[in-house]
Amino acid sequence: MSEQTDKQLLAVVRQVLTGICPMDELAHGPEALAALTELEARADERERLALEWPEQTFKAALALLGPSIQNRQSPRRKGLDRKIANCLNAWQDAYGPWNPKQAAYADSVLASCFKEGMEIAQVYDALDRRVSHETVHAGFLGRVG
Repeated sequence: MSEQTDKQLLAVVRQVLTGICPMDELAHGPEALAALTELEARADERERLALEWPEQTFKAALALLGPSIQNRQSPRRKGLDRKIANCLNAWQDAYGPWNPKQAAYADSVLASCFKEGMEIAQVYDALDRRVSHETVHAGFLGRVG
């Protein structure tokens, strides 16, 4: 991939689309196509790397926060992705690889952070507390084997 930012690549495409730089100019037609191809590849990579939330967790977040949580690019979703990834990574490091009971337990612990009436700051706080809570630790250990 090139060193150009997404914004720089979009500027090349915009020039061609707005007629500032006509498509028939050999210097910029292929450049615009290359820029568009690279932007698509970057979007594909971001989508591939996007965190997939466990099922119960996603349903609980959707019920509490509404359909806007499905927008992976929103600041709220990105913040929750970081918090949830932190929990999953910490638990995977401590107890992984997980058996199915531990995976289901991780999902239920995360889902419990999205209780009716909670504000987003309370959800973040709940996720921060759960990541190293002694009850969660005991829950993972109780599901070994």
